[in-house]
Amino acid sequence: MERIGSYELREELARGAMGVVYRAFEPYLERDVALKVLPQEDLRESESQRRFLREARALARLRHSNIVAIHSAGVLPEQGYPYLVMDLLEGGTLEQLIEREGGHLDPGLAVRLGRQLADALSYAHERGVLHRDVKPQNVLLDQGDAVLTDFGLAKLYDAGADGLTRSGDRVGTPAYMAPEQARGQQGRIGPSTDVYALGAILYRALSGALPHSADSIVDLFAKIEREEPVPLRQLNQRVDPALAEIVHRCLAKRPEERFPSARKLQDELAAWEARRASDQTVRAQRGDLALPEASAPAARPEPARGAKRSWGLGLGLGL
Repeated sequence: MERIGSYELREELARGAMGVVYRAFEPYLERDVALKVLPQEDLRESESQRRFLREARALARLRHSNIVAIHSAGVLPEQGYPYLVMDLLEGGTLEQLIEREGGHLDPGLAVRLGRQLADALSYAHERGVLHRDVKPQNVLLDQGDAVLTDFGLAKLYDAGADGLTRSGDRVGTPAYMAPEQARGQQGRIGPSTDVYALGAILYRALSGALPHSADSIVDLFAKIEREEPVPLRQLNQRVDPALAEIVHRCLAKRPEERFPSARKLQDELAAWEARRASDQTVRAQRGDLALPEASAPAARPEPARGAKRSWGLGLGLGL
Protein backbone atom coordinates (compact mmCIF):
# COMPACT_ATOMS: atom_id res chain seq x y z
CA MET A 1 0.00 0.00 0.00
CA GLU A 2 1.33 3.44 -0.95
CA ARG A 3 2.19 5.71 1.94
CA ILE A 4 2.92 9.38 2.45
CA GLY A 5 4.72 9.72 5.74
CA SER A 6 2.79 7.65 8.27
CA TYR A 7 -0.45 7.88 6.27
CA GLU A 8 -1.70 4.97 4.19
CA LEU A 9 -3.28 6.21 0.97
CA ARG A 10 -6.66 4.60 0.22
CA GLU A 11 -7.79 6.56 -2.84
CA GLU A 12 -7.38 9.87 -4.62
CA LEU A 13 -10.40 12.09 -4.08
CA ALA A 14 -9.54 15.17 -6.11
CA ARG A 15 -6.70 16.75 -8.02
CA GLY A 16 -6.23 20.32 -9.17
CA ALA A 17 -4.09 23.43 -9.20
CA MET A 18 -4.32 23.85 -5.43
CA GLY A 19 -3.27 20.32 -4.49
CA VAL A 20 -4.17 16.64 -4.46
CA VAL A 21 -6.57 15.27 -1.85
CA TYR A 22 -6.46 11.64 -0.77
CA ARG A 23 -8.52 9.50 1.50
CA ALA A 24 -5.83 8.33 3.91
CA PHE A 25 -5.71 6.10 6.95
CA GLU A 26 -3.97 7.30 10.09
CA PRO A 27 -2.79 4.07 11.81
CA TYR A 28 -1.99 5.54 15.20
CA LEU A 29 -5.54 6.89 15.70
CA GLU A 30 -7.17 4.27 13.45
CA ARG A 31 -9.21 6.75 11.46
CA ASP A 32 -9.66 7.92 7.87
CA VAL A 33 -8.75 11.52 7.09
CA ALA A 34 -8.48 13.81 4.09
CA LEU A 35 -4.80 14.32 3.29
CA LYS A 36 -3.96 17.21 0.98
CA VAL A 37 -0.49 17.55 -0.57
CA LEU A 38 1.05 19.68 -3.28
CA PRO A 39 1.48 17.92 -6.64
CA GLN A 40 5.09 16.94 -7.18
CA GLU A 41 5.39 19.30 -10.15
CA ASP A 42 4.53 22.25 -7.87
CA LEU A 43 7.10 21.54 -5.18
CA ARG A 44 9.66 23.81 -6.81
CA GLU A 45 7.24 26.73 -7.23
CA SER A 46 7.45 29.07 -4.27
CA GLU A 47 4.08 30.65 -5.13
CA SER A 48 2.29 27.29 -4.84
CA GLN A 49 4.03 26.51 -1.56
CA ARG A 50 3.15 29.91 -0.13
CA ARG A 51 -0.51 29.49 -1.07
CA PHE A 52 -0.53 26.04 0.45
CA LEU A 53 0.94 27.42 3.66
CA ARG A 54 -1.57 30.23 3.67
CA GLU A 55 -4.45 27.75 3.51
CA ALA A 56 -3.03 25.94 6.55
CA ARG A 57 -2.65 29.18 8.48
CA ALA A 58 -6.12 30.40 7.52
CA LEU A 59 -7.75 27.15 8.63
CA ALA A 60 -5.74 27.18 11.87
CA ARG A 61 -7.51 30.43 12.78
CA LEU A 62 -10.95 28.96 12.28
CA ARG A 63 -12.94 26.50 14.36
CA HIS A 64 -16.53 26.45 13.17
CA SER A 65 -19.03 23.67 12.46
CA ASN A 66 -19.49 24.88 8.87
CA ILE A 67 -15.75 25.17 8.06
CA VAL A 68 -13.67 22.07 7.43
CA ALA A 69 -11.46 21.30 10.43
CA ILE A 70 -7.68 21.03 10.09
CA HIS A 71 -5.92 18.50 12.31
CA SER A 72 -2.29 19.09 11.43
CA ALA A 73 0.05 20.48 8.79
CA GLY A 74 3.73 20.33 7.99
CA VAL A 75 6.30 18.92 5.60
CA LEU A 76 6.69 15.16 5.23
CA PRO A 77 10.41 14.53 5.83
CA GLU A 78 10.92 11.64 3.41
CA GLN A 79 9.20 13.12 0.36
CA GLY A 80 9.44 16.81 1.19
CA TYR A 81 5.71 17.28 0.54
CA PRO A 82 3.86 20.07 2.36
CA TYR A 83 0.65 18.52 3.66
CA LEU A 84 -2.64 19.27 5.42
CA VAL A 85 -4.68 16.74 7.38
CA MET A 86 -8.38 17.56 7.53
CA ASP A 87 -11.72 16.02 8.37
CA LEU A 88 -12.89 13.51 5.77
CA LEU A 89 -16.41 14.50 4.72
CA GLU A 90 -18.16 12.05 2.44
CA GLY A 91 -21.46 13.73 1.62
CA GLY A 92 -20.27 15.08 -1.72
CA THR A 93 -20.24 18.68 -2.84
CA LEU A 94 -23.03 21.21 -3.14
CA GLU A 95 -22.49 21.17 -6.91
CA GLN A 96 -23.18 17.44 -6.95
CA LEU A 97 -26.30 17.91 -4.82
CA ILE A 98 -27.64 20.55 -7.22
CA GLU A 99 -27.08 18.21 -10.15
CA ARG A 100 -28.73 15.28 -8.35
CA GLU A 101 -31.78 17.43 -7.66
CA GLY A 102 -32.27 18.18 -11.32
CA GLY A 103 -30.27 21.40 -11.55
CA HIS A 104 -31.83 23.42 -8.73
CA LEU A 105 -32.81 23.05 -5.07
CA ASP A 106 -36.00 23.62 -3.15
CA PRO A 107 -35.88 27.22 -1.88
CA GLY A 108 -36.03 26.11 1.75
CA LEU A 109 -33.01 23.83 1.37
CA ALA A 110 -31.05 26.40 -0.63
CA VAL A 111 -31.67 29.07 2.01
CA ARG A 112 -30.74 26.75 4.91
CA LEU A 113 -27.41 25.88 3.28
CA GLY A 114 -26.86 29.52 2.31
CA ARG A 115 -27.49 30.65 5.88
CA GLN A 116 -24.92 28.14 7.16
CA LEU A 117 -22.36 29.40 4.65
CA ALA A 118 -23.09 33.00 5.58
CA ASP A 119 -22.48 32.08 9.21
CA ALA A 120 -19.17 30.42 8.28
CA LEU A 121 -18.05 33.39 6.19
CA SER A 122 -19.02 35.86 8.90
CA TYR A 123 -16.99 33.88 11.43
CA ALA A 124 -13.99 33.84 9.06
CA HIS A 125 -14.28 37.55 8.25
CA GLU A 126 -14.45 38.46 11.93
CA ARG A 127 -11.12 36.65 12.35
CA GLY A 128 -9.45 38.38 9.44
CA VAL A 129 -9.85 35.71 6.75
CA LEU A 130 -11.35 36.27 3.28
CA HIS A 131 -12.08 33.11 1.30
CA ARG A 132 -12.10 34.60 -2.24
CA ASP A 133 -13.11 31.35 -3.96
CA VAL A 134 -16.58 30.56 -2.63
CA LYS A 135 -18.38 28.23 -5.06
CA PRO A 136 -20.49 25.05 -4.93
CA GLN A 137 -17.47 22.84 -5.61
CA ASN A 138 -15.84 24.22 -2.45
CA VAL A 139 -18.83 23.39 -0.28
CA LEU A 140 -18.92 19.86 1.13
CA LEU A 141 -21.95 18.27 2.75
CA ASP A 142 -21.80 16.63 6.15
CA GLN A 143 -25.04 14.94 7.23
CA GLY A 144 -26.95 17.48 5.17
CA ASP A 145 -25.11 20.54 6.46
CA ALA A 146 -22.86 22.83 4.41
CA VAL A 147 -19.12 22.86 5.19
CA LEU A 148 -16.87 25.42 3.52
CA THR A 149 -13.50 24.10 2.37
CA ASP A 150 -10.50 24.90 0.14
CA PHE A 151 -9.00 28.08 1.57
CA GLY A 152 -6.11 27.96 -0.91
CA LEU A 153 -6.91 31.47 -2.18
CA ALA A 154 -7.76 32.87 1.25
CA LYS A 155 -6.39 36.26 2.18
CA LEU A 156 -5.48 37.32 5.69
CA TYR A 157 -6.45 40.89 6.43
CA ASP A 158 -3.22 41.43 8.34
CA ALA A 159 -1.03 40.09 5.52
CA GLY A 160 -0.47 43.69 4.44
CA ALA A 161 2.21 44.23 1.84
CA ASP A 162 3.34 40.63 2.21
CA GLY A 163 0.08 39.29 0.74
CA LEU A 164 0.41 36.99 -2.23
CA THR A 165 -1.65 39.03 -4.67
CA ARG A 166 -0.22 41.97 -6.55
CA SER A 167 -2.31 44.90 -7.77
CA GLY A 168 -4.07 43.88 -10.98
CA ASP A 169 -4.00 40.13 -10.31
CA ARG A 170 -7.21 38.11 -10.51
CA VAL A 171 -7.77 35.17 -8.19
CA GLY A 172 -10.90 33.06 -7.82
CA THR A 173 -13.26 31.17 -10.09
CA PRO A 174 -14.52 33.40 -12.93
CA ALA A 175 -18.22 32.48 -12.81
CA TYR A 176 -18.40 33.37 -9.09
CA MET A 177 -16.16 36.45 -9.18
CA ALA A 178 -17.50 39.81 -8.05
CA PRO A 179 -16.89 42.73 -10.43
CA GLU A 180 -14.00 44.02 -8.32
CA GLN A 181 -12.34 40.60 -8.61
CA ALA A 182 -12.93 40.48 -12.35
CA ARG A 183 -11.22 43.89 -12.65
CA GLY A 184 -8.34 42.87 -10.37
CA GLN A 185 -9.12 45.77 -8.02
CA GLN A 186 -7.44 44.32 -4.94
CA GLY A 187 -8.05 47.42 -2.86
CA ARG A 188 -11.82 46.94 -3.18
CA ILE A 189 -11.87 43.22 -2.34
CA GLY A 190 -13.28 42.57 1.12
CA PRO A 191 -16.06 40.68 2.92
CA SER A 192 -18.64 41.90 0.40
CA THR A 193 -16.68 40.03 -2.30
CA ASP A 194 -17.42 36.74 -0.52
CA VAL A 195 -21.05 37.91 -0.08
CA TYR A 196 -21.28 38.31 -3.86
CA ALA A 197 -19.97 34.77 -4.39
CA LEU A 198 -22.49 33.37 -1.91
CA GLY A 199 -25.21 35.23 -3.80
CA ALA A 200 -23.98 33.56 -6.98
CA ILE A 201 -24.21 30.17 -5.24
CA LEU A 202 -27.80 30.92 -4.18
CA TYR A 203 -28.65 32.04 -7.72
CA ARG A 204 -27.16 28.82 -9.11
CA ALA A 205 -28.91 26.63 -6.52
CA LEU A 206 -32.31 28.26 -7.03
CA SER A 207 -32.30 28.65 -10.82
CA GLY A 208 -29.96 26.00 -12.20
CA ALA A 209 -28.08 28.75 -14.05
CA LEU A 210 -25.07 30.92 -13.34
CA PRO A 211 -25.59 34.67 -12.93
CA HIS A 212 -23.40 35.20 -16.01
CA SER A 213 -21.97 32.86 -18.63
CA ALA A 214 -20.01 33.36 -21.85
CA ASP A 215 -17.84 31.51 -24.33
CA SER A 216 -14.63 33.21 -23.19
CA ILE A 217 -13.25 34.57 -19.95
CA VAL A 218 -12.91 38.02 -21.52
CA ASP A 219 -16.61 38.07 -22.44
CA LEU A 220 -17.54 36.65 -19.04
CA PHE A 221 -15.66 39.38 -17.20
CA ALA A 222 -17.36 42.00 -19.39
CA LYS A 223 -20.78 40.63 -18.47
CA ILE A 224 -19.94 40.47 -14.77
CA GLU A 225 -18.85 44.11 -14.86
CA ARG A 226 -21.66 45.53 -17.00
CA GLU A 227 -24.73 43.27 -17.24
CA GLU A 228 -27.37 42.36 -14.68
CA PRO A 229 -28.28 38.68 -14.21
CA VAL A 230 -31.59 37.44 -15.59
CA PRO A 231 -34.19 38.09 -12.86
CA LEU A 232 -34.28 35.00 -10.67
CA ARG A 233 -38.06 34.69 -10.76
CA GLN A 234 -37.98 34.48 -14.56
CA LEU A 235 -36.05 31.24 -14.17
CA ASN A 236 -37.93 29.84 -11.16
CA GLN A 237 -41.30 31.21 -10.12
CA ARG A 238 -41.18 29.17 -6.92
CA VAL A 239 -38.67 31.72 -5.64
CA ASP A 240 -40.73 34.35 -3.87
CA PRO A 241 -40.03 38.08 -4.39
CA ALA A 242 -38.44 38.52 -0.94
CA LEU A 243 -35.89 35.76 -1.54
CA ALA A 244 -35.16 36.98 -5.07
CA GLU A 245 -34.49 40.45 -3.64
CA ILE A 246 -32.00 39.01 -1.14
CA VAL A 247 -30.11 37.14 -3.87
CA HIS A 248 -30.01 40.08 -6.27
CA ARG A 249 -28.79 42.40 -3.52
CA CYS A 250 -25.85 40.04 -2.98
CA LEU A 251 -25.09 40.34 -6.71
CA ALA A 252 -25.04 44.15 -6.82
CA LYS A 253 -22.20 45.54 -8.95
CA ARG A 254 -20.97 47.95 -6.29
CA PRO A 255 -19.73 46.43 -3.00
CA GLU A 256 -21.46 49.12 -0.95
CA GLU A 257 -24.84 48.15 -2.47
CA ARG A 258 -24.58 44.55 -1.21
CA PHE A 259 -25.26 43.41 2.33
CA PRO A 260 -22.74 45.18 4.55
CA SER A 261 -21.56 41.87 6.02
CA ALA A 262 -22.05 38.14 5.79
CA ARG A 263 -23.65 38.34 9.25
CA LYS A 264 -26.32 40.69 7.91
CA LEU A 265 -26.96 38.30 5.03
CA GLN A 266 -27.26 35.43 7.51
CA ASP A 267 -29.83 37.45 9.49
CA GLU A 268 -31.87 38.14 6.34
CA LEU A 269 -31.87 34.47 5.34
CA ALA A 270 -32.86 33.44 8.87
CA ALA A 271 -35.71 35.97 8.81
CA TRP A 272 -36.87 34.56 5.46
CA GLU A 273 -36.87 31.05 6.96
CA ALA A 274 -38.90 32.24 9.95
CA ARG A 275 -41.49 33.91 7.69
CA ARG A 276 -41.73 30.79 5.55
CA ALA A 277 -42.20 28.55 8.60
CA SER A 278 -44.92 30.87 9.88
CA ASP A 279 -46.67 30.89 6.51
CA GLN A 280 -46.52 27.10 6.30
CA THR A 281 -48.05 26.83 9.77
CA VAL A 282 -50.93 29.09 8.75
CA ARG A 283 -51.49 27.16 5.51
CA ALA A 284 -51.40 23.85 7.36
CA GLN A 285 -54.06 25.11 9.74
CA ARG A 286 -56.20 26.09 6.75
CA GLY A 287 -55.51 22.78 5.04
CA ASP A 288 -53.93 24.27 1.91
CA LEU A 289 -50.24 23.66 2.59
CA ALA A 290 -49.67 22.14 -0.85
CA LEU A 291 -51.07 25.08 -2.81
CA PRO A 292 -47.80 27.04 -3.27
CA GLU A 293 -46.12 24.00 -4.81
CA ALA A 294 -48.60 24.18 -7.71
CA SER A 295 -47.06 27.40 -9.03
CA ALA A 296 -45.14 27.37 -12.28
CA PRO A 297 -42.16 25.01 -12.26
CA ALA A 298 -38.61 26.20 -12.53
CA ALA A 299 -37.28 26.88 -15.99
CA ARG A 300 -34.64 24.44 -17.22
CA PRO A 301 -31.68 26.55 -18.33
CA GLU A 302 -28.49 25.05 -19.62
CA PRO A 303 -26.79 23.35 -16.67
CA ALA A 304 -23.74 25.13 -15.31
CA ARG A 305 -20.52 23.67 -16.57
CA GLY A 306 -17.92 22.03 -14.35
CA ALA A 307 -20.19 19.79 -12.27
CA LYS A 308 -17.66 17.12 -11.31
CA ARG A 309 -16.81 15.00 -8.32
CA SER A 310 -14.40 17.54 -7.00
CA TRP A 311 -13.29 19.57 -4.02
CA GLY A 312 -13.09 22.48 -6.44
CA LEU A 313 -9.30 22.43 -6.29
CA GLY A 314 -8.57 23.09 -9.92
CA LEU A 315 -11.25 25.47 -11.16
CA GLY A 316 -9.93 28.74 -9.76
CA LEU A 317 -7.68 31.33 -11.32
CA GLY A 318 -4.48 32.80 -10.06
CA LEU A 319 -3.62 35.06 -12.98
